[in-house]
Amino acid sequence: MKGTALLLKLGCKKLPINLFEIISENGISLVPYSEISNDNTLKEKIMTNLSSDGFSFCQDGKYIIFYNDDIKNEFRIRWTLAHELIHIFSGHLDNGFLNSDAKLDKYVDYQTIKFLCPAIILKLCNVSSAEEIQKLCGVSFTVSQNAYERYIQKKDFQFYQFSEEEQLIGNNFSDFIDDYNKRKFIREIYF
Repeated sequence: MKGTALLLKLGCKKLPINLFEIISENGISLVPYSEISNDNTLKEKIMTNLSSDGFSFCQDGKYIIFYNDDIKNEFRIRWTLAHELIHIFSGHLDNGFLNSDAKLDKYVDYQTIKFLCPAIILKLCNVSSAEEIQKLCGVSFTVSQNAYERYIQKKDFQFYQFSEEEQLIGNNFSDFIDDYNKRKFIREIYF
């Protein structure tokens, strides 16, 4: 599933995307690695064989996202959770674990950027830097740089035709965009 389509499906209306709320509202269990076992050997096997950041599992139509809570970087954890949500909502898991490959993960990474940093919202919020994207979207600086590079490729939006999907996303975020731009305007004038 495209990251932008997921924004619509979930009815997202503001940034940063509240991943914990989405996980909870969709009946997805969230399990930190620290709760898997006190057996460090088992944790090491999971991180070596599955993922050092996180992974998803499905059994009888119920989804679980496991994530490494030893990682103290909140942006990296947010990225991992969003990445796993893209896998889940894209139907990449049947019963059991995801059989992922580098090509699929690269595609999911691309969609994760579109989900966490939607270009239409960046445009309508008049974003001017990677730093602003980092604060606005709650992502790492590396992710915000990638999003900014993608954004400036489309920056000449006056000639860009927004897709119907992008227009719907803009409508869903309209209150957020108005509030953000008012606050930004006030900061620019008075600070």
